[in-house]
Amino acid sequence: QLNEWIEEYIEKDIIEPVVDECTEWVSGLVVTPKPRNPKEVRVCGDCRQANTAVKRERHPIPTVEGLMENMDGAIKYSKVDLKAGYHQIPLDKESRSTTTFTTHRGLFRYKRLPFGINAASFFKMQLKELPKN
Repeated sequence: QLNEWIEEYIEKDIIEPVVDECTEWVSGLVVTPKPRNPKEVRVCGDCRQANTAVKRERHPIPTVEGLMENMDGAIKYSKVDLKAGYHQIPLDKESRSTTTFTTHRGLFRYKRLPFGINAASFFKMQLKELPKN
């Protein structure tokens, strides 16, 4: 199951193998079967060490009242599917080494923002910019 996950994420351009490079950042993986389909796995990196290198941006989370006020008078509404939302944000090449993780097939690193990284405020800021784009 982990092999299938690795192949899928390479194909989707979310991760890449680390070949002939040294890195001081190597995390483990947490792999658990999905509750509704035990044949599928949920994979998350243990990013505690990598999170020490994350430069956090501070963006306050809006209140329900604030969101409702912003929608007052709106005629059209849209919905955003955030499934794998973090994976839609590419990482700079300089940042990728901090997301390196180890598997039975060797080292890999993320090319896109992984789950487990402390980036909720950055992700929220990116969502806020969606309507402008």
